[in-house]
Amino acid sequence: MTLTKLYHTVEDRGNPDEIEATSPFICKRKDVWLGEGYYFWDTFIENAHWWGKTIYSSKGYVVVEHSCAFSSDKCFDLLGNMEHLKEFTAAVEFLEKRELLRKQSSTVAQIIEFLKKSTDFEKKYEAIRAYGQKSKSSTELRIVPFVLGKNQYLDCTPAVQLCLFRKNSLKLSSGKIIYPTHYIEGYTI
Repeated sequence: MTLTKLYHTVEDRGNPDEIEATSPFICKRKDVWLGEGYYFWDTFIENAHWWGKTIYSSKGYVVVEHSCAFSSDKCFDLLGNMEHLKEFTAAVEFLEKRELLRKQSSTVAQIIEFLKKSTDFEKKYEAIRAYGQKSKSSTELRIVPFVLGKNQYLDCTPAVQLCLFRKNSLKLSSGKIIYPTHYIEGYTI
């Protein structure tokens, strides 16, 4: 078990006390990519700011810092646990063979929902973690090439997200606003 910093980005509605008291907020958007849940950016605050600037550009955004007790025993980790990735791939292959999945039009969220409904997935896991490759445009990446003149690179701030199934999953801590600075208690100009 590892203590991991997480960042939750929400729209700034001028209600910092409410945000801090009730964060995180569940995401039920139709385009959620890991299914319904509480979404966080793992470790890199730069991704929380990128999301805020991209999604909440007109009204502004708030970043709330949390921490959790990360464990691959309780988190279906599609980034750091290759056995979990193999299990996910097996689910995809199972659905394809039974023609329950259309190869070009099915999503990760649909497969996760299948696992939740058809297996003990939600009893076994409290969260899912994944790296959203090509989430950010090439100008927003912080990269270092492996070999000069080649396309391969190391992404130094990968868009890794954690989606908690319940608000208290992975012993999630209370949240504390860390951006914008005028919402931070004791901040002076």
